[in-house]
Amino acid sequence: MKFQMLAAVFGSALLIGSSSARADQLGVNFTDVPSADATGSLWTLGYEFQVTTPVTLDGLATFDPSGALTQDVQVGLWADNGTLIDLATVAAGSLAGPDGPFAEVSVTPILLTPGYYDVGSYDPSDSWSGGESGVTVDPAITFVQSRYSSQGTNFSYPNNNDEPDSVYAWFGGNVVLGGTAVPDASSSLILLSVACLTLSALRRKLA
Repeated sequence: MKFQMLAAVFGSALLIGSSSARADQLGVNFTDVPSADATGSLWTLGYEFQVTTPVTLDGLATFDPSGALTQDVQVGLWADNGTLIDLATVAAGSLAGPDGPFAEVSVTPILLTPGYYDVGSYDPSDSWSGGESGVTVDPAITFVQSRYSSQGTNFSYPNNNDEPDSVYAWFGGNVVLGGTAVPDASSSLILLSVACLTLSALRRKLA
């Protein structure tokens, strides 16, 4: 009985002491601005990715290496069966963030469970396609393949890929990923101190 009580106290302290300590990061990013075959596209462009450990979606983004967006741009996140999970608009005039050539917009956080997802944006005036350089991928996900829509001239599910797997060829929509639960050292130490005081009191009571 004493051991069960001790385990309960220490377990509670460790659980309460966990928090989201990871900063937001782009799903796919570039250390160099990629070259481009075109400065516009009539397709929804993006990529497919796999989540293996639950991670939080904090925002959506669209590729914007040329400066402020010239028009509002829709960005969507879909399950791999084509079901739209989230939709956001990056407003005209938005600038690429400090972390890479993507203009971002925050969304209500969504927990992405393990599985496959597609992200894409439609920007016929400013999105780019082609080329690759200095590609990095957030360790929370695995890049699967580039994606584009079969329907031109409108925003739609990016259901096609005609490039070999793992080639970063179409640049459009992107995800902004937040933290996963990790121990927070400061709060855990405080809570463990409280737990120790509680254990001392329990020992005196049970003695």
